[in-house]
Amino acid sequence: MPGRGGNSGRPGGSRADDHRGQRWDNAGGRGGQEKYHAIVSSCGSADPEAGSASFPVGSPVLSIHPPPPGAADQTQLRLVAAVPCEEGLTDPILTREPTPPPRPETPLPPMPSWEVPRVRDYYRYYRYYRPYAARELVAGPPRRDAEEGHRDEADGLLGGRKYEDDVEEVEGGVAKKSGLFKTLSNIFISFVGSGILGLPFAFAQSGWLTGVAMMAAVAVVGYHCMMMLVWCKKHANRPSVQTFAELARFSHGPWAQRLVETLLVMSQAGFCVAYMIFIGQNMGRVLSVSTHLPIALATPFEMALALLRSLTALAPFSIVADVANASGILTVLSQAWGDVGTGPNIAPVTGLAALPFMFGVAVYCFEGMCMVLPLEASTRDRKNFPKVLGVGMTFVTALYIGFALAGYLAFGDATEEIVTLNLKQGLVTESVKVCLCVGLFFTFPVMMVPVYEIFERNLSASTAFRSRLDMRYWPMVFRGIRGLTVIGVALVALVIPSFGAFISLVGSLCCCTLALVMPPLIHLRLFGAELSLGARCLDYLYVVLGVVGAVVGTTNSVIDILEGKQSVH
Repeated sequence: MPGRGGNSGRPGGSRADDHRGQRWDNAGGRGGQEKYHAIVSSCGSADPEAGSASFPVGSPVLSIHPPPPGAADQTQLRLVAAVPCEEGLTDPILTREPTPPPRPETPLPPMPSWEVPRVRDYYRYYRYYRPYAARELVAGPPRRDAEEGHRDEADGLLGGRKYEDDVEEVEGGVAKKSGLFKTLSNIFISFVGSGILGLPFAFAQSGWLTGVAMMAAVAVVGYHCMMMLVWCKKHANRPSVQTFAELARFSHGPWAQRLVETLLVMSQAGFCVAYMIFIGQNMGRVLSVSTHLPIALATPFEMALALLRSLTALAPFSIVADVANASGILTVLSQAWGDVGTGPNIAPVTGLAALPFMFGVAVYCFEGMCMVLPLEASTRDRKNFPKVLGVGMTFVTALYIGFALAGYLAFGDATEEIVTLNLKQGLVTESVKVCLCVGLFFTFPVMMVPVYEIFERNLSASTAFRSRLDMRYWPMVFRGIRGLTVIGVALVALVIPSFGAFISLVGSLCCCTLALVMPPLIHLRLFGAELSLGARCLDYLYVVLGVVGAVVGTTNSVIDILEGKQSVH
């Protein structure tokens, strides 16, 4: 910005040389800023002090903050590409015109029903259902910081923008914080799901010693990567950076946010496919019918539940899901406890061929990476969050290992993909299977909410979509997308023959990148030279192991699925 007074152009061809050659910056983004040469020419009729000049239609206007000395509080500067004058000069002319009077405020139309903030329900969702950790947009398309950058957003002509959704609003305008016990229970609920019922089968494929070592290693690395996200969020120190996807965008730009959201959509949809397979296999065994029939019967009802715009109606069923999950774990442990050590062909190690399968299942079970930032934000005493998370992860890991060992040592190599299928026939066990299926049936629409939200938000932000389709028809399109998504998930569940191979595929393809690759990359980018050589080497090691594990595990799982195998040896 110029440091001297306003233009002193005078009619009659005199020239104001005090501004010649100065550069006016439009800092629209990090790097590659557009530069404008503001040169006051000697064209005869231009009188900047009077605020009058003749300009071609369509000349761009720049808003300058702060205004040059001597100018009005809000100065409009019009930059003309080339204006002929009597001296034959073709330099651009920069002149000043008075600020137009403010336009009367036009009341905004009522917000469409599908854009009404659902902060309370969404907060409940991401706290209790290992969710897509993101906040609702208050209105309109997702915000964009200056280009790909964030470091210079307060520089240049436009200062940093503030957004309504940077303000945390949960219930009654006050965010509720969790104490120690509540945070521990949230950690437990965030990680322990239906994947635990497939762990005994994974131990049967890899051997109990290999399984224990793999679960412990993934837990330790996963905890470190979760803490990396917490450290990076604190290092960013921006109100607009509160979620995994926002942190990825802050560090690496929009492509990283799109990658995280894509992997999140795939993983959430993959979990729901696993739920459908679980329902098909268990209800098929209870009713003595084909596994395809329960999936086909459940699909229309899931489509109806997908049309619900609020999670409040599903809140009571979350209790059913939690109780059913706990009852299933206790039932398996009670029946397996008396038979521990009697299972056939128990082996500590079965071979290297089972390592990719076991790796994918282990990562799947620790797939709550997107939950760590909401959990940390909801904790009353954030300084103790690392210790609380460590205690919670230790308890969850011990439960995983103990449950898997009990199931495998009791049933040996006859362990089914879903260990509930090994339970003895009886009223109690059949009731547990039905309760588990009912709980997963009502968890399905909750787990699909992030998928719907991402689809609808990106469509709403699309210029082509907004210009070609009237807003009156948007709800109809969104409902159709939800229904088609449920149908697609059901079709995948009908085609996939193996529950174990599929959860290994989801763990290797999606969860591995989210949990083991992206956090170290974000950590390296934000901290950079502040890290010691050992810390940088450890981050690179995590990235390499995550990429190799994802490639090998995905390949192995795809081969097993295509061959229709239920075992890797």
